[in-house]
Amino acid sequence: MPLNITSILLFSSSFKSNGMNIVAAFFLFILFFSAFSFSKTFNRIKYNLEDKAYRIRATNPSDISSISDGKGGIYLFWKESRSAMESKVYFAYVNLNEEYPVQLIGKRISDLSIIQKYPMSISYILNDAILTWKDYSTNIAGDLFMQRISGDELLWGENGIRVTASAEHIFDYSLSSDRAGNIFAAFVTRSEYPSNNYKILYQRILSDGSLTYKKEPVLVESSARKKNKLKIIHDNNGGAYILWTEKINERESLLIKKVDPSGKSALGKKPIRVSGSLHNTINFCESIISNSLLYIAWETDDKNIYHQLINNKGKAIWTVGGIKASLTKGKNKFPQTIQHDSLITLSWLNDFDQNRKLIVQKFKTNGKEIWERSGIQIANLNNKFSSYSIDNDGEGGMFISWLSTNTAYSTCGVDVQRISNKGKLLWDSLKTNASSYANCEKRYLSVYADPNDQAIIVYENLSNEISIAKIKKFQKPENDFLSLSSELSAKSVKLKMNTSIKNERMIFIIERLAHSDTSANVWECVGTVDVLPSNDFSDYEFTDHPVEFGTLYYRSILKSNSKELLSNISRIDYLEAASKIIVAQNNPNPYRDSTVINFYLPISSSVAFEFFDEHAGKIGEMEEKIFPAGENSVTFHANELQPGIYFYKLFTKDFVEVKKMVVY
Repeated sequence: MPLNITSILLFSSSFKSNGMNIVAAFFLFILFFSAFSFSKTFNRIKYNLEDKAYRIRATNPSDISSISDGKGGIYLFWKESRSAMESKVYFAYVNLNEEYPVQLIGKRISDLSIIQKYPMSISYILNDAILTWKDYSTNIAGDLFMQRISGDELLWGENGIRVTASAEHIFDYSLSSDRAGNIFAAFVTRSEYPSNNYKILYQRILSDGSLTYKKEPVLVESSARKKNKLKIIHDNNGGAYILWTEKINERESLLIKKVDPSGKSALGKKPIRVSGSLHNTINFCESIISNSLLYIAWETDDKNIYHQLINNKGKAIWTVGGIKASLTKGKNKFPQTIQHDSLITLSWLNDFDQNRKLIVQKFKTNGKEIWERSGIQIANLNNKFSSYSIDNDGEGGMFISWLSTNTAYSTCGVDVQRISNKGKLLWDSLKTNASSYANCEKRYLSVYADPNDQAIIVYENLSNEISIAKIKKFQKPENDFLSLSSELSAKSVKLKMNTSIKNERMIFIIERLAHSDTSANVWECVGTVDVLPSNDFSDYEFTDHPVEFGTLYYRSILKSNSKELLSNISRIDYLEAASKIIVAQNNPNPYRDSTVINFYLPISSSVAFEFFDEHAGKIGEMEEKIFPAGENSVTFHANELQPGIYFYKLFTKDFVEVKKMVVY
C-alpha cells in the first residue's frame, strides 16, 4: 500500500519515542519522496541502454565532437592528453547497423606531431566528415590542418592538408560546408607588429583538399578590438557569412560580414551590427533558412534571448536590434536552433524560482510563434546543467536530449524526447545511465536522427569511455496515466494536467496541501474541472488562487465512468504575501551537496540563518545581512554532513521560523 505523509510522520515519531536509530525514520522519509516523484509524466518509461551501447575507449578525453553520416553511422573525434607536453587527436567511425566488439579503440588522425589541439568537426558531402585541428610540428604558434574522413579511411593523405602557414597565433577558428563540397574556414589571428590588430581571415577548401586562395587567406576584418565567439556559415551560393562578437561602446556586440564566391566582401567594408546597443551578447546560434535568409538567436546579459532574420543583402527583416524570442519569465539562456521547410525551431533553458526548464518554440519567418506563446516545456530539469542537444527529425519535428541526475544513486543520465511538428511530445522520456559521476555538468552529449525513425545519442560515459547508442522508437505507454505540473502565473498558480484517457466524461478533482499542514495530512479540495467526452484533447488547466503562502503541494484525482487515477504530486513555492515574512521549504529536499532556501520579505530587513543537527547542535550559520523586500534566496552547502535530519532557522529582529531538511 502506498505510504502517505501521515504514516511517514507517525512512524518517525514512534521511532524517536522508542529510542530507535534516527536512520530508520530517515529511510522512511526517503521512501515518501521516492513514492511521489515530481516528474512530468506519471508512468514514465525508463530504458537502460548501457548494455546496448558501443563504447570507445579513450584516455581522459576532451574536446569531444561527433557527426552523423545520415545513414546510421557516427563519426567521433576527441583529444587525449597524457602529459603537459603530449596531446593527440583521435577518431572512430561506428555504423550502428553493423556488429562491432563491445569496446572499440580510436585511431590517430595524424602522426606529424605529439602536440595536437582544438579538434573541430563538420559533416560533409557523400556521408563524409571533415576534421580540423591545430598542429605544432612546423610552427611554434601552431597551424591548422584538415582531413577528410570516409568511414575508417583518411582521404587526404596520412597527415591531412595544411590550411594555414603563418607565424601569427590563431586564437579561434570556425568551419562550415555546403552541398557543392566547398569548405569554408574563418580564423582569428593577431599581428605582433606593427599594428597589434586582431584579424579575421578566410579560406575556402575544395573537395580534393586544395586551397582556393593559395598565396594567403582573405583578410575579412582587422581592428584593435578583440574578436570573440567566431562562427562561419555557408550561404548555399558559394559564399559565407562570418559572425563574431567584439566590444563596442562597452557592449559586447554581435557583428556580421559576408564574403561572396570570389572572397570579396558582399555587404560593404564595415561589419553590420546585429544585436542591440543596450545589452552584452553572451552567446549565439545560427542557421540558413530557405537558402537565402540567415537566422540568428543570441543570449544577452539580462538573460533574455533575441533573434533576427538577415536577408542576402545584409538587411534586418525584423526590428533592428532583434525581437525577443523568449517570453518565459526568469533567466533564459543557451539557445540552439534547427530549421525545416522555412520554419525555425529554437530551444533554450529557462531558470525561474529555483527550477530549470527546457523550452522549445517554433517560429514563422515573420517572427510569429507557432506553438504556445511562451513555448513548450519539454522537461523540468532537476539540475543546473547546461548540456542538451537537438536535431531535426526530417518531418518538421525534432529529437531533443538532455542530462539528468538520479540523486538517489548519484548517477548522471541522458533523457531523450521526440516532439512532433505540431509541438506534441511523441515519447515518454527515455533514459540511460550515462555516467557514474554525481556531477556531470561538463559531460559531452549529442543527439542525432536515425534514418529508421529512431534517435542516436553520443555521450561521455566513464572517464575513459565515450558511448554511442541507438534509441528505439517507443510511443507513449498504452496503460492509463495522469500527470500534473504547476507554475506561477501572476498572483496565482496554474496547474496543467495531461492524461491518456479520452472519449469519456471525466472530472478532475484538484487538491492542495500547504507545507504547514503536512503533519495532519490535510489535502484541501480547491476546485474541479468537468470534461465532456472528446478525442481531441488530453491537456487541461486549472488556476488556483491560494490564500496561504509558502511551499504548496498539488495533486489531481481523475474520475470517469470506468476508472480513477491519481496524479504525481507537484510542489511550488508561492511567495506572494504582502504583509508577513514567508519561509519556503528548502529545495531540493532531500539533498546531498547543496540546497536553496527561498523566503519572502514584506519590507527590506536584516536576516540571519542558523543550522542545527537533530540534537540541536549548531552546525553552521549565515551572518546577518540586509535583504530587499520581495523574494530572496540563500544556498546552504552540506559540506560533507552525514545523512540524516537537520534544521534551519531564519530570524530577524522580530521574527523566527524553523524548518526541517534532510541530507542523504
